[in-house]
Amino acid sequence: MLLGSDCGAVLQVRVAVEPKVASDLPKLVEGLKRLAKSDPMVQCTIEETGEHIIAGQSAISDALLLLRNVQQTCTMSVHM
Repeated sequence: MLLGSDCGAVLQVRVAVEPKVASDLPKLVEGLKRLAKSDPMVQCTIEETGEHIIAGQSAISDALLLLRNVQQTCTMSVHM
């Protein structure tokens, strides 16, 4: 979704992440908590389906940097 602003368009980024190894789930959850604390513009939620979602209004490059921070915690799959 594109939203207009004085500085140009802002992209709403929303991705689902999951650990590649089920035993890494606690590491992923801890990484998502740290990510949410480090950037107040990012929301980390758990859907009713159990999916872990990272969402925020950000440039694609910023979102990828944020995902790298989480990815250092454990090996994960990202679904866009």
